[in-house]
Amino acid sequence: MAKKLTADEISFYCTQFAIILNAGLSLHDGVESIVDDCTNSKERQIIDKISKVLNDEKPLYMALESAKVFPYYVVSMVHIGELTGRLEEVLKGLAQYYENESELKSSVKSAIIQPLVLMIMMFAVVLVMIGKVLPVFTDIFRQFDPTVMESLNGVVDSTSMIAKIVLIVLAVFIVIMIISMVLLKNSKTRKLYEKFFSYCIFTRDIFGLYAVARFAKGMTLMIKSGVDTLEALDYAIDINTNPAFEKKLIKLRELVEEGIPLAESLANQKIFDGVFNQILKVAYKSGAYEDAWTMISNKYNERISERMSSLVMVIEPLFVGILTIIIGVILVSVMLPLVSVMGQIV
Repeated sequence: MAKKLTADEISFYCTQFAIILNAGLSLHDGVESIVDDCTNSKERQIIDKISKVLNDEKPLYMALESAKVFPYYVVSMVHIGELTGRLEEVLKGLAQYYENESELKSSVKSAIIQPLVLMIMMFAVVLVMIGKVLPVFTDIFRQFDPTVMESLNGVVDSTSMIAKIVLIVLAVFIVIMIISMVLLKNSKTRKLYEKFFSYCIFTRDIFGLYAVARFAKGMTLMIKSGVDTLEALDYAIDINTNPAFEKKLIKLRELVEEGIPLAESLANQKIFDGVFNQILKVAYKSGAYEDAWTMISNKYNERISERMSSLVMVIEPLFVGILTIIIGVILVSVMLPLVSVMGQIV
């Protein structure tokens, strides 16, 4: 089974197709020119498959479907764009959507990698303390008489034990985080992680905000592309990865299907903040709802980026503080007895 494209790669292909249409070329001729410039074997294979289908005068959505590397959402949106005559606009929207998706994922990845790097640094520092610093104190203590040495040995042993426990704990956390990052590359495992973090008390708020930002961006694209509201909500449920938020989306669709206006249904399910619900209500009455959706989408993307940046900014000083405390405890625990003994000798 072919591996699905990343968000960055999808954005790249959609941008290329949009540029071809904007230049007034046929998709087949434009794709043929891309093939000649391909240097990457994977990219060439994908473009070749697309080109062959287009050569048979079939629509772009069938060509993308034949490549088997594009998500169902992309194929469906391209199909809608071709049916409504807004293909170029849809492709530009998809490119922007997946570019934002990539940025959001990068923010999440940064929030995971940052503590991992700091933990590895902490592990290295504690390892140096055990392997290099504590032996120096042991050599110093050997210069005292056996009675003093016996009491100091107890201090060194206790400190060494504490340092080793810290080292083991850090090693366990590092291994867990590395394994988690590897497993996150698997779609099935990723869904389990997302379900856990969506309900975890420490992460559910930020994952909930991520789901809302993704929903807003997806709805903006679909509404601008002329997708029917109920159909747009079906797609929104399909691309959603947050189990807790999915319940709201399902209920939202039910309300709209019952005839309740979308703006009122959104307010009923508290999808957005109150002010945004009011903006949508006014926008739907005035007919300027496309601009309202764009504004809301941009605001939520800004919020998630700010939240992720704030999280990273909190993590770094927190870990530095923990590392400082660990080193301080280790040094003080061996320095104080040494100073006490030195005072008695003097």
